[in-house]
Amino acid sequence: EQQQQQQQQQQQQQQLMSYRQCGMTLTVTDICALYQARTSPLIEKFKQYDEQYQWPVCSVCGERIRPYDARRGSKNKRNKNGKNDKNKDADFVISQSGGDWLVLKRCGHGICKTCFDMYVHVHLKDISKYPLKCYSYQCNECLDLQDVAKVLSNEPGDTSDPNSLSEMQVFEKFTILCALPANERDSCPQCQMVFVVQPRWRPDDHENKFQWKSNSQAVYCANPECKSQFSWINTKPMIDHILREKKKSRLSLFFDNVTGNTKFDSKDKGEEQDEEEKEEEEEKKKKKEEEEEKIKGCEDCWLRYYRGTCPHCLHQFCLQCRLPWRYNPRDVYSRHMCPTTAEDKNNQLNKLLYEQEGWGICPGCRVPISKSEGCNHMTHLNCPRPSELHTNNTHFCYCCSTLLYGPYHNLENDGTVHFPNGLFENCRVAIAGDGKVIGFGDGNHPDSSLSQSNWCASCCDKVWQCLLCQSCDNHFYAFTFIDGWFFVTVFQILPQTSLFR
Repeated sequence: EQQQQQQQQQQQQQQLMSYRQCGMTLTVTDICALYQARTSPLIEKFKQYDEQYQWPVCSVCGERIRPYDARRGSKNKRNKNGKNDKNKDADFVISQSGGDWLVLKRCGHGICKTCFDMYVHVHLKDISKYPLKCYSYQCNECLDLQDVAKVLSNEPGDTSDPNSLSEMQVFEKFTILCALPANERDSCPQCQMVFVVQPRWRPDDHENKFQWKSNSQAVYCANPECKSQFSWINTKPMIDHILREKKKSRLSLFFDNVTGNTKFDSKDKGEEQDEEEKEEEEEKKKKKEEEEEKIKGCEDCWLRYYRGTCPHCLHQFCLQCRLPWRYNPRDVYSRHMCPTTAEDKNNQLNKLLYEQEGWGICPGCRVPISKSEGCNHMTHLNCPRPSELHTNNTHFCYCCSTLLYGPYHNLENDGTVHFPNGLFENCRVAIAGDGKVIGFGDGNHPDSSLSQSNWCASCCDKVWQCLLCQSCDNHFYAFTFIDGWFFVTVFQILPQTSLFR
C-alpha cells in the first residue's frame, strides 16, 4: 500500500511538472482534482496565484493592485489613541508590496502613487495637455479635483515672492485658461506660466486687410487703433540683399566689358524677348518679396505685437520664435531678428541652455562640457580644432570659454592675467558680469551709445567706447573719469598713434 501511494504521488508530481512546463495556467479545480484534498498548503498558494490574475494592474509600472487586502489593511490601522481606524474613504490604499495606490473616482482606473505623482507634475505647466485626462489608453475621463489634490501641494513655491503660486493654484489656473482661445492667452517660455492677453492686431493678417492711406505730408500706421506716424520697419536685415545686388552688378559689368554680351549672339530676337520678359517677372517677384519683408506700422505697435512680457517673472521674449527678446533701438541691425532656419533656432536654443545650466563650451570644436569640481582651467585633449598644434589640445576657461596661453595657461593672448584670484575662483570676465570691480576705475564710462563693445582693461566692466590703433587696428579699453578729468590709459605700446584729448 505504501508503494502504491508513493507511485500515485510520483504520477501526480509528474503531471504537475508537465502542466508547468507546457505553460498552462492551473486553476483551483485542477489542483483539487489532482490532489483530492482541499486542506493542502499547496492549494492555498495556487488559490492566491489564481486570484492574482483578477487584480487590477497599473498600466504605467505594471504592479498589481489587491483592493480587498488594502481595505483590510486600512481598517486594521490604529490611530494615535490606539483605536482601530475604520475610515473606508482612505486617500491611498496599501498594496501587498507596500506601495500606495489610488483608484480614480470618475473612471475607476487604478494607478500607484509614484506614477500618478509623476504624471501630474510632468503635465502641470503644459497648457496643450489640459484638461488633464486619465492616463489609461482610450480613456477620455478628466481627472477629478480631489484626486489631483492628493499629489499637489498647497504651499507656494517661493516663500519670498508674494506673487508665487502653489501647485494646486497653478493647476486650477491652467484648467480655467485652457478654455480660452489661443489668441487670448500666452505662455512664458522661461517660467511656463500662462497669462491672459488682449487679442493683438496682426500686421500680416490676410483675412482683415487694411487700406493704406498716404498723404503728401504723412503716412499713418495701418493699425486702426493707432494714429501715430510710422517708419518702415524691416523684419530682416537687408545686408544679404545688398550684397546680392552688388554681385549681380559686378557680373553684369564683367559680361559687358569682357565678353561683350556674347551669350545673346547665337539666339533669335524672339528668344531674347522671352528672356527679357522672364527677367521682368523675376524682378517683380523680388519687389513683392521685399515689400512682404517690411511691416507698415509704427515702432510702438511693432514692439507691442512681437514682444511679450510675462507678468509673473517679467521675462521678455519674442512671440514668434519664443526666444529671449534682444532689442537696441539705437542700432537698426542689433534689433531682435527671428532665426530663418531650424539650425539657427537650435543653435540659439543651445546657447540659452548652456547659459542656464552654466556649462562651458570648447572654443575650438564648440562641444559643451560640465564639471562637478576642480579648477576653471579646462584642457580638451585631442581637440579637432586645437589651439596648440604640437599637443593637439585646447586650453580654455570654463567660465567664459576664452582661450588660455602662457606656460601655466592662466594668461590671455595679450598677456593679461585671466584669473586674478586664482584658478579656483571666477575669471575677470565672470567677475565683471557679477558687477564686481577689480583694479582701479569706477566703471562709469561715458558715451554708452556707441555700438562697439568690449571689456574694460582697468575695471573689467562692459564699455561701449574704445580707442582704435591706426597701425594694428586693435581696440584698447581703459577709461576713467576722476575729478572732472577724462583719463585714457593704454596698456600696450601704440606705435604711430596719436592719443585723443
